[in-house]
Amino acid sequence: GKWYQLAAIPQPFNIQCVANTTAEYEVTNPTTLSVRNSCDRAFGGRSSIDGEARVTNEETNASLRVAFSGVPGQDPNGPTNYRITYLADDYSLAIVGSPDRSSGFVLSRTPDLPADRWDDVSEIITERGWTDCAFLSSPTTDGQGGMTPLCLR
Repeated sequence: GKWYQLAAIPQPFNIQCVANTTAEYEVTNPTTLSVRNSCDRAFGGRSSIDGEARVTNEETNASLRVAFSGVPGQDPNGPTNYRITYLADDYSLAIVGSPDRSSGFVLSRTPDLPADRWDDVSEIITERGWTDCAFLSSPTTDGQGGMTPLCLR
């Protein structure tokens, strides 16, 4: 399904993204998902990239290898580079990122969160081994209007 990026550790591959970043996942077989990441660009229009996520731990389905088509150096059969570290019971919120914590993303089924939920997000991020100051909120049309470190919210 579709997820809205509400915060992330900035990455070189999404520097062109200024708002409304989304990730769409679709099961293509029991151990593989298609991935489409999209966002609004600074000078107008949308940018998108398609890839594939392969489950690397079938016991939990929480560890994956994500690779995007046409990106040099990405081996779809490489080691785990994406881990679901938190998933709300109702699937409304997820916190995902690399096992080494160099990347991280807060994903929601809606383009905004209530103010009190942001405190929960910062706490979960810290509990899972990241620094909440490394995460910047991601602007969305129906949510956050700017980029702010989560530790300053």
